[in-house]
Amino acid sequence: MPRRQTRLFTTLAIATLCVLMGACEWEEGYGRINDPGPHPLVGAWRGVSMEVYLDAEDGPGTRAIAMDEALWAENGLAPPEMRFTEDGLYITVYRDLEGRELQRASGYWIIDEDDKELTLFQREPAMERHSYTVTMQGGLLSRFEGLVDWNSDGKATDLYVGEQRRLRETEATIPIPDPAPSQD
Repeated sequence: MPRRQTRLFTTLAIATLCVLMGACEWEEGYGRINDPGPHPLVGAWRGVSMEVYLDAEDGPGTRAIAMDEALWAENGLAPPEMRFTEDGLYITVYRDLEGRELQRASGYWIIDEDDKELTLFQREPAMERHSYTVTMQGGLLSRFEGLVDWNSDGKATDLYVGEQRRLRETEATIPIPDPAPSQD
């Protein structure tokens, strides 16, 4: 290849790499966008209530499930706990009443500039992406609302509404999430 073509090819390759790296920048900076301070979600939370309405994308839908702390207990379950860290990691743990872990989900979180749209990039147990509108209620309660695929029909048309109560660190039993495995 002549020297001029080699230089042009190298320049284009570097420019393409820079564009691709810029396009993937969100992978490097989880947590709050455009604000280095901690977000009000950072910390540990416990489920207070949860409702799911099937096929609610265009209307009220049909209520599939409604849970609160008493109903979780009646079903032998502890309310789920969730932890958000400042560096953009999250973990959710589901336990029975004896404290045995039944399931765990973890990954990364990011929230938009308006502190309203939360996106969870779940990496375990399966790679999934979930988006919720978040409403903070006095810093002690949070409400997540978003369309999910609750009935496993392949369409995110089921409305999830969940409320969580902030926990003191002394109340929290949930671990701090592990960072992503290195790709060395």
